Amino acid sequence: MRRIALSVVICTTLACSEDQNNAVDDASAVPQEASADTWPPDSSDASVTADSAARDSSVRDVSGRENGVSDASDASDSGTGDSSAKESGMQESGTTESGTTESGTGDAATTPETGWTDFVASADTTKIYVSNSTGNDANNGLSETTAVKTLARGISLLRDGYPDWLLLNRGDSWSESFGMWTKSGRSATAPMLISNYGTSPDRPLLLTGVLDGLDTNPVYVNHLAIVGVRFSANSYTGTEGSVGIKWYGGGDDILIEDVFVSGYGAN
Repeated sequence: MRRIALSVVICTTLACSEDQNNAVDDASAVPQEASADTWPPDSSDASVTADSAARDSSVRDVSGRENGVSDASDASDSGTGDSSAKESGMQESGTTESGTTESGTGDAATTPETGWTDFVASADTTKIYVSNSTGNDANNGLSETTAVKTLARGISLLRDGYPDWLLLNRGDSWSESFGMWTKSGRSATAPMLISNYGTSPDRPLLLTGVLDGLDTNPVYVNHLAIVGVRFSANSYTGTEGSVGIKWYGGGDDILIEDVFVSGYGAN
């Protein structure tokens, strides 16, 4: 059975106001109770809204470090501003807010207090860090200090069928898209994750020009979560037919959460 959960802000016209389309709805519109067995939540509980709101999600890495990130409103697609208030980060195997996960098992469960999904790395998760501002494609991408530079290089380091994470530096922007996405995670409790790291108030921004932000046609992709990323068709003129996220190939266990999509002809 196909299960897809969405929580995404969509702005499809060039003239739309960021002030009116600058945040995902509050946690009350997101399922408050869920577990790894029911992740992602039923699509009837998903929120697709343009109302401004502030929300918190607390996720910790293995050292117990908390990252507090607060998104500020922005009226441009230049990557200098974003709109939301969210504590973001990733959590290694161990005790999570949604329960206890055995090391190596992995987990993806909604935090009851906030409604946002916590992610726990599996024992074999490889995290790939990407930073346009400080990265270098000659690096291995395995830490913040050895981040790669381009999205293309980061994607190439992900392993299909594994619960690997592609983490983009908050506040950075790329004149790239994700292109044709072909890689899946392992299972609903060990998904592949596209998300972010760092302490900037701005989501990582993909300036995709007239290209689609992400396309799966005709590839069937499973167990993928896209969280806390922004897509902008910054060169779209109204005739190219660009789409922010094009999911024509189908797939099971797909989660799109806290994603901002603006300027595309359709989504």
